[in-house]
Order: sequence, then structure tokens, then C-alpha cells
Amino acid sequence: MRGEADKEAGECGARWPQPAVSVIVLRVAGTTWGGDEGEGVGVDEEGDEGEARPSGERVGEASEVLLVKRGKAPNRGLWAPPGGHIEPGETTHAAALREVAEETGVAVEIAGLVDVVDVIHRDEGGGLVSHRVLAVFAARWRAGVARAGGDAAAARWFPLNALPEREMVAGSPGLITRASALIGGGQCLDSPPIGSKGRVCKGPDR
Repeated sequence: MRGEADKEAGECGARWPQPAVSVIVLRVAGTTWGGDEGEGVGVDEEGDEGEARPSGERVGEASEVLLVKRGKAPNRGLWAPPGGHIEPGETTHAAALREVAEETGVAVEIAGLVDVVDVIHRDEGGGLVSHRVLAVFAARWRAGVARAGGDAAAARWFPLNALPEREMVAGSPGLITRASALIGGGQCLDSPPIGSKGRVCKGPDR
């Protein structure tokens, strides 16, 4: 999110680059939906419903990724992992957790760093419009139903083998593939986090 921050920074001649985070949230198909919203359905602002999931079953490796549809320029209307600016005095890890919660309403566990990416936008004359240094994290879903918030126009789960690649921010599919490889195969937890229902499945710790 923080789309307006970019505009204000450009107008004030802010020093580039600006630090930001992107979080690729993955889950194993068949894990429970936590929280008080009920199990089995996630709804975005477009009214789309997620597929029902049986509680506490492990199907295999992570097979779904949580994406948001950007509601502001420069990527308005495109799907991407949730993320945004790091606030002054905020750690990168804390920013990652905050942005996911603000844009999707779910709780996650950070699994590891996928990459650090430069995102540079220039105007038609080649002038610098914005420059972000993006820390891209892989994360495991922990609890909550996906609901769009903040700068996100929609939030929903997509199968890893059916990504909307033609409607995604450039570079996102490749980073998602790398995040899935980082997390690896799944296992079930006998003691789920507070707020979840049934067992929760995750990939091996690396």
C-alpha cells in the first residue's frame, strides 16, 4: 500500500531509493481457515469466494498463493503479493507482517527472504519517478480469511498452477515459484496457533 507516499515523496524531491517489502503468502491446500469468520470461504471486495477446504488435512506441498489486486497507480488493476513501504523506525520483518495484515486481514509466519529487488519507474523522458528497494519474503499462512483492505482492491487465493500471469505485476510469477521452492513440502502441527481451528500445516523450517 502507501501509494500516496510515493506521490508525496516525488513532489518533495525525496531521496531515493525507498525501502519496501513484498510478502508471498503460501498455504497447503486442505489446511484450515482460522479466526472467527468461519472455515472454508474467503471473500474479496469483488464478491469472489474461495474454495471450501476440509479442516486439518494435509494434501502436499504449498499449492496456493495469496494475491491482492492493486487499487492505485502505478500497478492499478494488476495482481501481486501484498506489500508496501517500511515506516521510519520499523523493522523489515515488522513491516512485512503489518502490510499482509492491512491488505489481506490474515496472519502469517515469515519463512525466509526470497530476494531483494529494485523497482524503478521512469517517465517518458527517462526521468526518475520512483525507486524502491523491495525485500521479498516467503511466508506461511497461519490464520484468517482473506479480505481486501488498505490499498488493495481485492484479495484472493490462487492455485500455483493457475496464476493470472497476464494480469500480474511483472516479475511476480517467478518470485512466487522461488518462494514455493524455499518453503518446500508440508507438515501438520499438532498444536495450532491461537485463533485457528484444527491442525495447521506448514513447510519444513529452513
